[in-house]
Amino acid sequence: MLEREVRIGRRAAALAAAALVAVGAAGLPYYVMRPFRAQGARELALALVTLRWSPLIAAACVAAGIWAAIPLWRRAGSLWARGARRAAAGAGLLVIGLSALGTQVRVFERMFAPMSSTHVVPADAARVEPDDMVLAVRVGGARRAYPVRTLAYHHVLNDEIDGIPVVATF
Repeated sequence: MLEREVRIGRRAAALAAAALVAVGAAGLPYYVMRPFRAQGARELALALVTLRWSPLIAAACVAAGIWAAIPLWRRAGSLWARGARRAAAGAGLLVIGLSALGTQVRVFERMFAPMSSTHVVPADAARVEPDDMVLAVRVGGARRAYPVRTLAYHHVLNDEIDGIPVVATF
């Protein structure tokens, strides 16, 4: 009986470890690469490696979580103990599943999507604060100014000036 409880404890620890690894694989890149935060070379390299391998890590965590949760779910015992183990197994699998989904979403790629349409207004009608910086572009006689504050969020702006495609980036 004691041996069976030890095996159940090991499976519970494996489920917790899989959940922790899954959360780390999903969350580390976003923590390190969040906007307007300086990154060190080592932590950025770790975040990029994690980002690259996170779908595979998450898949392994899902498999390990299912493997660990099955005996926790099936194990007999008192109603309260069985319910507690099932709740813990379900919570662990939920955390792993949500983390696995999180590895598939590239928040910053969506957040910093290139602007493909511009709204051009005359300089005197533009809502730009006096201390705002702009990226100025001149093509022939046409001039445009793109607020750096806007480019900081999108990083890339696709435009056309007098029929010539222009890419403004910051």
